[in-house]
Parts: sequence; C-alpha cells; structure tokens
Amino acid sequence: MKIIFTTSLVFLAFVSSAFDYPVEVTEQMFLEYKTLNDSDSNLVEFKDTDEMLRAKLEQLIEINKSRSKARVQPLKLDIRASRVANMICKEACENNYMGHWNLAGDKPYQRYARAGGVDHLVENAYAEWMLDMDYKDTSIPTIQTKMKVAHDSFMSERSPNDGHKQTVINGWHNNIGIGVYMTARQFTYYEEYVDKYLEIQQTVSSDGKRGIVKFKILDPEQFKLDQISCTYDRPVKPMSANKINKTESYNDFGDDHQYFFEEDLKQVDGWYTSEYDLSKSGSFYVQIILDPKDKSQLKKHGYIYASGVVFFRN
Repeated sequence: MKIIFTTSLVFLAFVSSAFDYPVEVTEQMFLEYKTLNDSDSNLVEFKDTDEMLRAKLEQLIEINKSRSKARVQPLKLDIRASRVANMICKEACENNYMGHWNLAGDKPYQRYARAGGVDHLVENAYAEWMLDMDYKDTSIPTIQTKMKVAHDSFMSERSPNDGHKQTVINGWHNNIGIGVYMTARQFTYYEEYVDKYLEIQQTVSSDGKRGIVKFKILDPEQFKLDQISCTYDRPVKPMSANKINKTESYNDFGDDHQYFFEEDLKQVDGWYTSEYDLSKSGSFYVQIILDPKDKSQLKKHGYIYASGVVFFRN
C-alpha cells in the first residue's frame, strides 16, 4: 500500500508577459550548473552528484513548462536551496515524517537562513510511504519519474484547494531549489521557491544586540522599496516526527512585528540600511517588500517579498 501526502505555503502573485522557456537540458546548461554545484562550499554533504544534477535540471524543465502555461517567468536552479531541500528530504525519509518543520524545530526560512540564504523562500512538499512492502527500484531514473509525478500532483489541484499549484505559478519567483531523497519505504520531494531581487549584506553589531541589513535593489528601474517587516520568533524547540506529520502549514512571519518604510531608512548610492533590536532570545526575520513601478502590475499582482534574512539570538 502506498500513501501520499503533500503540503504547501501559498503566496499569490502573477505576472503576464512573454518569456523564453528552456525546452531541453543542453550540454552548455548542464556544464554551467555543474560549475556552480562544484564551486559551492555550502552544505557539501548534501551536494548532488552529476547524475542527480542532470535529473534535477530535467525536472526544472518540467516546472518551467507549468509556469509557461501561466505565462510567468521561468526559474533558475538555486544550488544552495537545493541542498537545503536535500537536507530535509533526507531527514524526513530517515525519520518517517513530511512537513515544513525539521526535527530541530526550524521552519523553511530558518533552515535556508542557517545555510546562509538571505532571499525570500517558500516551500512545497510531497511524500510517499510504502506500508507493507519495499520499493523495488530506487535508482535515479525511478526518482526522476517520481519527481515528475510529485510536481504533476501539485499542478492537478483545483481551486479553492490549489495551494501547491498557486505556489508553482507565483509570478515573482525567479529561482528554485529542488530536493529529493528515497529509501526502501519512503520517497520525499521538496520544491523551494526563491525570490532574488536584492543584493544583501547582513551583519551584527560588536555587542551582538543590533542586527544590521544593507541592501540594494538589483533593478531599480522596475522595482522600488515599499516597506520592511521584521518579525520575532521564539526560540525553536525540537519537534517529534509525529507532531510534524500533524502540522500541515506554517506562517511566513513570527509573533511580533516591527515595520520600516522607505522614508524611515538611510540611503547612500542606492544602498538602504536598516537596524533591528536583537535583545531577546529567539530569531528575527526580515522581509524587504518591493513593489513594481508599473502600477498596473502592482494592482494586479501585488507586492514582492524579496528577502529572507534571519538573525538568530541564543
């Protein structure tokens, strides 16, 4: 018997435009991503082999096919986010769970931030369990087939219960991390959608009490700063696999809010600077919110959540 579970977080934003969507994994495309994969020193224990990298690029083509039907921009593969996704896929498979928290109690944006990520991230998750027999084949071709089935299950959803699908076709996403892991009894697949619109520098004051974020909008001709939200999360606590399985979704914010608007911030040569009080134990999640200068796009598609900076305070 096979049991399938999926879960997601939804952000609604769409862009109607014409884009070029890759239709195959060319050797040049593979070599470019192989160079990125080989040079990235983050989470090297979760690095994809060349064979798996190629399989994920094939999956990227499938995901971009879904986005082409919605006429939203194609995605690039994010190596760091893929390793973060591989990490939770492995932990989930080996501990018989599937959800948006890991056993340490971290939510997706916290997991990405611990790996050095500073951009905004939202997550789709999928898992299959075999209850009374083992999978007979766990090879990469089989995994690749299952990845497609997982993504197709997201796209087969119908409104109003189409959270995964809406995450896939969110027009502001421009990168994706793809994670996968398979054991004899479980297959787990995660899609980590990333929004990269800023150059970001994150530092902490010498006394550890102030968090400092400097950022620059990469395309100021198209986008402008609207506001910044800083939310506080209480210190994380370990979660059991059983509890994770029972918890379907997470909030993309914390318990308390600090807001900053453009007129509140210093700006020098295109760089904004904002500071945050880190006096409490826990974590502080900074979301820099942009809007397109094209007011018709803003009216139709909403704001862009363009950062996922997290300050952790013990």
